[in-house]
Amino acid sequence: MTQPVGLLARADELVARSTVANSQNPTDGPARAQAVGEITIRDGIAIDGSARQNAAPFDGPLESGVVGRILDEAERDWVDPWGEYLIAHRRRFEAMAALMPRPIGEASALDVGAFPVSLAFLDRLGYRTAGTLHNDDRSLATLPESLWERTPAQVMCHFSAERSNIPAADSSFDFAVASEVIEHMPSDPQHLLVEINRVLRRGGQMLVTTPNITSTISIERCLDGRHPQNYYYYSGVGSLDRHHVEYTPELLASLVRAAGFSIVELTTVDVWEPPSERARQMLVDGGYGSSFRGDSIFCLARKETTLVDRTPPTMYDTGSPRLVFSGRNQALTP
Repeated sequence: MTQPVGLLARADELVARSTVANSQNPTDGPARAQAVGEITIRDGIAIDGSARQNAAPFDGPLESGVVGRILDEAERDWVDPWGEYLIAHRRRFEAMAALMPRPIGEASALDVGAFPVSLAFLDRLGYRTAGTLHNDDRSLATLPESLWERTPAQVMCHFSAERSNIPAADSSFDFAVASEVIEHMPSDPQHLLVEINRVLRRGGQMLVTTPNITSTISIERCLDGRHPQNYYYYSGVGSLDRHHVEYTPELLASLVRAAGFSIVELTTVDVWEPPSERARQMLVDGGYGSSFRGDSIFCLARKETTLVDRTPPTMYDTGSPRLVFSGRNQALTP
């Protein structure tokens, strides 16, 4: 039996190294686990057994040189198409790392929609880390094993981001990342934010990244007769493999505040297709301004309370009879 190291040495549900099955792990019932290299997928997260209610204090982010080395190693070792993916997303990862706070003292972090690069950032910052994958996510089966071997042992759990609770206790984490996740939610994105709030300690922080539909390049695409979204294609993989909504900075901020967070920093950065200078100047000349026109939104927020509004009217049709839920952590009834 292969004994995983680090975090997994503290878990009870350790299992032998095996190949990832494409089966969907339920979020209810007895705990299950399967190992992928040094990664364990199971139904429950148990990282920090302390009863701390307040988050650890935070300091500055990773040094740019450390971020660069992590990305360089990944680019060198990943096989296509993942190597191409990383090159295309490199500026996003750099911008994301610049907003990830370093904890002072012991702290734990959750990466929703876990990706090895962001897990590596969290580990290098000093967090004990866990990751969650959607129930129908097959990324562990397709990512090269060498990539996971470079990531320190992590606890990985499957859960439905819109219909089940994150399999962790209240106030379990100091920091959470949801990078390029919320745009994939087809019916109830607020459920994900409310769940992140639940598992964060008081004062804990959350980083959300997502494409910006009001970017200069999105407006230019419309004027050129193209679709404004970054990724709107049907791939045949499933409903979570496309962007259902691409957000405006104001809309994303409204959901984050309604989920009980205050905004620490809200910014946009061009990381994909650069817009033309003609489009930039057109917005300025038309009086629309150039603020928040980058193609990617980066929102760093702090947990202030448990919940303000479960179905904020900026995103939900509150007059719809089908918009029914019970309890602050329950998914909407279809």
